[in-house]
Amino acid sequence: MANTDAVADPKQQPKSQELEAGCCTAEHGVQQVQQAQLPPQRLEPPSLPTSGPSVDFCLALERVMHKATWTGMHATQEALPPQLLQAIVLGVTPILSKEPTMLEIRPGILQHRVTIVGDTHGQFHDLCKLWELYGHPSSERIYIFNGDYVDRGAWGVETLTLMLAWKWLLPKNVYLIRGNHETSYCTKVYGFGGELKAKYGKATTPQSNW
Repeated sequence: MANTDAVADPKQQPKSQELEAGCCTAEHGVQQVQQAQLPPQRLEPPSLPTSGPSVDFCLALERVMHKATWTGMHATQEALPPQLLQAIVLGVTPILSKEPTMLEIRPGILQHRVTIVGDTHGQFHDLCKLWELYGHPSSERIYIFNGDYVDRGAWGVETLTLMLAWKWLLPKNVYLIRGNHETSYCTKVYGFGGELKAKYGKATTPQSNW
């Protein structure tokens, strides 16, 4: 039987986990100060294979976007050019469109772990930490994300893009449930629309692909 890990929202975590999260935040703050003192470095986005994303591509994309978050909002386009962002969205759209509204997920014999994740809301560093603790998506584990990937947090683009890349690579191991924030109305009101404009220009408008 597969083990199931439910990753709760930070507000519902025990105090010990809150302290651990606080330490991680402090470490990130130090890293941010140190990064600001270094000369600017060019961020090289990974090349998307013609057959679609690979494990190496997804890991490289995570690393370069993580570096960009410490460099400034302007660095997003450097780490994730519009053409690459569009290619990922268009590549994964047919997979998401074919999935039913209600999913029945049956772990296979080799899939020993099912991890259920609550709202991420643009907290890209929390997503990276989660995968550091529980492991990245693979053929041996299943991740179920319960929606609300953008808005409120400052890194909705990075969070959603990385999830979409893994979904494209492992459609039967990564499930992205649509939340109420995966709608045009919520993304316009709660911040994702503004984030897109700030990172990619005023012509950018959020649209739902679910």
